[in-house]
Parts: sequence; structure tokens; C-alpha cells
Amino acid sequence: MKTLKLSVILLLLLSLNTCSQTPGKVKPGSSEDVKTFPAAKPNSYWKTVLSPDAYYIMVEKGTEPPFKNPYWDNHKKGTYVSAATGKPLFSSDTKFDSGTGWPSFYQPINQKDIMIVKDYSFGEVREEVVERSTGLHLGHVFDDGPAPTGKRYCMDSWAFKFVPAKVISNSPETNFCFGTVFLFYDFFSGTLPPSFRASDKPMAIACFLEVAFLPLPLLSVPFFISCMVSSTFSCAFSPYFAMIFNRLMC
Repeated sequence: MKTLKLSVILLLLLSLNTCSQTPGKVKPGSSEDVKTFPAAKPNSYWKTVLSPDAYYIMVEKGTEPPFKNPYWDNHKKGTYVSAATGKPLFSSDTKFDSGTGWPSFYQPINQKDIMIVKDYSFGEVREEVVERSTGLHLGHVFDDGPAPTGKRYCMDSWAFKFVPAKVISNSPETNFCFGTVFLFYDFFSGTLPPSFRASDKPMAIACFLEVAFLPLPLLSVPFFISCMVSSTFSCAFSPYFAMIFNRLMC
């Protein structure tokens, strides 16, 4: 009889405990916590947009093997963007060879785009790096990096996508060709809004000065002059061209 009463009490306690649990309750501080991370999404969503490797790293907080990941030995110029959101997070300008087998940086592009949280896994306390908007795992940060920050942001390659830097030629011939193309397009296509055709003398002067101070070979004087004339002329009548021309020069 006592055994039966004890069994009934245990069943009641188990039932109460089960009823008190909220189905689908989000763990505070997780990548599903919209109160902490404004762009947080359910794990089921990330499973549809991330590759299996990226999901394992970013959502399940896994770690890829050293020396066997896409970017540990990548020496190209460019930007490392979040594999989940496309947000630029790290630049090749701050990447260094840490010898660890993972891509390492001494600082992010913008500190506001990441968040450092405590990681208590594996019986130790580490500083985990997550994307501030989503809370998704990126890697860890350590205090054994190079100057000027002394930090080593040890990132997982699969949490990123690498966007190579755009290479623009600085030859006068190439710039002249670009200027000519945009000039003809602007004045003969008729597809640009009228506001783009208004005169903008300050922009024209800026274009002129930018071309004038380009390091051009002395033998390219004819191209130098024609480039200045065509660029200044088109900039004077089209701020749209001026904007693109400025982008090409930079």
C-alpha cells in the first residue's frame, strides 16, 4: 500500500514538472533569443539558409579542424563577411599567421558588429565571439595576438564567406576608356534621371584634380590630357558619372 502511494506521488510530481515547462522556450543568450540579438532566428530557419558546415559552426557552436578549413591559409586581399547575414566582419588587412590552423585577425572591422560572451564549455572559461545581430557563433578571442591590439580573434572559416577585393587598373588608358563609356552612356542612352544631368561644378573640379594628381608616365601625356578633358566635361554635366569615376579612381 505504501509503495502504491509513493508511486502515485511520484507520478503527480512528474506531471506537475512537465506541465510547468513551456514548450519551445528559448534559452536566454542563445542565437534564438531576439531580446538579446535583434536579428535572431529559429534554428530551423538557419538550417535552410546555411550550409551543413556553417550550421554546425554557427548554430551548434562547433569547431572545424585546424589546417583543414577554407581560409586558414588564405592570403588574398578582401573582406570576410558573415556566412549568415553577409555583414562585413573582418578584413584581410588585419589577418595574420597565428600558426594555429585557423584564420586569425587582430581586430574586427567594427567592434560594434560582434559581441564577446563567456563560454564555459569543456570545463574552462573562454571568450566566445558571436555576431551581435544574430548571436551566431564565430570563434573565440585570446590575449596573445600581435600589436596594435594584442588580441587574436581565432575564427572558424565556415562562419564566413570571403569577398575578394576589386582590382581596379590605374593606367590612364583604362581610366580613359571607362570615362568614354560612361560619357556616351550618360548622354546618349536617355535612361538616367534628369537630376543626374544637372551641372555640378564642384564635383567636376574634384574629378579634374583627382585625375591631375594620378602618377602617370611622362610618355602618356596625350592620354593624360584627354582623360582630364573628357572626365571633367562629363563630371560637369553628370554627378552620376562623377560618383562612379571617383569610385574607379579609389
